[in-house]
Amino acid sequence: MPVIKFFKSLTPLGRIVSALITVALVVLVFTFVRDLVVGNAEVIAEIDSERAGAAVRTAQETFNDLAELDEAREQSRSVVESTKVEIAQAPTQAEKEAIATAALCELDPAYCPEEE
Repeated sequence: MPVIKFFKSLTPLGRIVSALITVALVVLVFTFVRDLVVGNAEVIAEIDSERAGAAVRTAQETFNDLAELDEAREQSRSVVESTKVEIAQAPTQAEKEAIATAALCELDPAYCPEEE
């Protein structure tokens, strides 16, 4: 056992210094391992917190999107209903077509006639 022979060959001061260095290394290793474990737990907690925040933001965005879709659907329904009434009251076919075209243009600008 060369390590034991080396330790026995040291002077008392050398033995004290070696013991202090060994204790310091053990403390450093323990601190390092503890920080790895605790630091890992903190990182996991932070990631979980970010995930929860992202889930809340996604839910809010989805709710807002659904509210906008519902509002657009109601507006489309309103345009269709008023257009039906106007077309029923229009006396000529040309006026009915103009009313229908205007309604389509209101619902989707792609249906608007090109202006020259």
